[in-house]
Amino acid sequence: MDVITLKSANRPGQIDNSDIFLNNKDSDGDELELRRMLEEGRDYVLVSQQVWERLLSWYKGGPALPRKLISQGTFHKNFLVEVYPLCLKLIDSMDQNQSVSVLRLSKKASTRELYERVCSLRGVEKQRVLFILFNFFLTVVFL
Repeated sequence: MDVITLKSANRPGQIDNSDIFLNNKDSDGDELELRRMLEEGRDYVLVSQQVWERLLSWYKGGPALPRKLISQGTFHKNFLVEVYPLCLKLIDSMDQNQSVSVLRLSKKASTRELYERVCSLRGVEKQRVLFILFNFFLTVVFL
C-alpha cells in the first residue's frame, strides 16, 4: 500500500460548481438554475450545511447551491433533498415589454408563500392581486 505523507499530499483547488448550473443569476435573484439530468454521485455530492461551511472555509470557491429537505408520504415518511424546485414563469400580459419573471418554489410551498412571492416580485400590494387556478393554469390578476 502506498503511503502519502501529509506534507507531500496536494490539496485540491477551489470548489468550482460552475459546471452544474446554467446561469449566474436567476430572474428572481434567489437561486441558481441547475442543469437538468444531473446524477447524484457522478455530477454532485450532497453534503450537510455544516460540511459545506467547513469545505468552503478550507478551499474557498462555490457557489453554494442550498436545497431543501422535504418529506414525502403520509404514513411512511421518506425524506429527500429537493434538487430541482418547482419553476414557475410569471408573464404579465399587460406588460408592453413582455418580460418574464422566473419563480422557484419548493414543491411543498404553500399557496400563501406563492402569493407573497408573486406580490413581492411584481412590487404589488397583496390586496391588489387575485389568483385564479383553472386546469393547472394559474392566472394572476392585478386589480
